[in-house]
Amino acid sequence: MAKIDKNRPLPSHTKLSYDECYTKFVLEYCYPERYGTLSVLDKPDLQNRSLDIGVEVTASVSKNFKAAESIGCKLPYLSKDQFEKNCKKLEDLHVEYHAPVLIHPPEPVYFGPTIEMVETKFEKLNSGHYQQLSTYDLFVWVNLFLDDAKTRHELLDKFVSMCDKECNYSFIFIYAIDTLYAFDLCNKQVKCFELKQQNYDFARKARQMVEDAEADQL
Repeated sequence: MAKIDKNRPLPSHTKLSYDECYTKFVLEYCYPERYGTLSVLDKPDLQNRSLDIGVEVTASVSKNFKAAESIGCKLPYLSKDQFEKNCKKLEDLHVEYHAPVLIHPPEPVYFGPTIEMVETKFEKLNSGHYQQLSTYDLFVWVNLFLDDAKTRHELLDKFVSMCDKECNYSFIFIYAIDTLYAFDLCNKQVKCFELKQQNYDFARKARQMVEDAEADQL
């Protein structure tokens, strides 16, 4: 069981995944009729068995981005020596720290790794190891902007072309810098949700859900 200090970042290992809890609240907000109240389970990560639907949650971000974010959230709580050592690690990653914000170097808007990851998720969905449900969706966290309509439609075409298997995802969601892009693979449409105003509430509720799960283990 992870010990949680309410005034510090969450531990790296907890009973419930913060990202999965956050995703639950995003989807329940954007598609309340489709998802109802989702439970955090496994294979897939989010499920509503009464509605016979599940969502697999994953991320497609660079290793450097992950490493920098892990360092950055701990910086305000470190001793002077540890603070300086970790700031040097950020410098090595070409990331600037301007408390409390990290400034990452610009990355090319290239979704090749995301497409490969989605292909892998289709394969795993057909591995026979998932809870049997009538509908499966996929939610992907990325650290790239997706505000170009041409890129969105190219991604839609690519995702639709993958739907030639026994089990397929009906929706693929890409959560990109405060915006949710919903790729409806059945109707071949893309819808965008600007969620900057809602993010704090999602984050607050997701953290509380993680904390409550840890408290239940006492």
